[in-house]
Amino acid sequence: MKTNNWRGGIGYIETYSDGTYQPVEDGKKAWIVSVDREVSDLVAWLPNKPIRWWLRRGIAPILNPEAIERAVHFELPLSVHRTPYQWLAAHRDGIVILDWRSNIPFWLSGVSRILTQDVHLAKKINSTFSLEIPEIRLESEVRHAA
Repeated sequence: MKTNNWRGGIGYIETYSDGTYQPVEDGKKAWIVSVDREVSDLVAWLPNKPIRWWLRRGIAPILNPEAIERAVHFELPLSVHRTPYQWLAAHRDGIVILDWRSNIPFWLSGVSRILTQDVHLAKKINSTFSLEIPEIRLESEVRHAA
């Protein structure tokens, strides 16, 4: 389900080794989107390297946390994408885990099913859970089963 009222665009940034960035006039050209509708933080990535991103404030562990609430409340599967770029390509559906040092089991508690297109991402999510884990399936498996 697509979330409305997202803010984003193109900007120029200077990146830092702590995973944050700052807007500058003569920096690297980057895509920038808000991590939630309240714009508590922004995530930026370079168009030619979408696998690496930086946060403006460095406080957001999840891109689109509202999708988790929706999945829990309506008992829907939660789509998890590897990068913010893939999330945009999926019409802003699901989430991206921006900070793997955060408590992933806490964030995903109550989610009964996780869908992803990436087997490595599925394994990485699975490895963060020490006890009971939600069902994790590749989206291709769900399409073929229908």
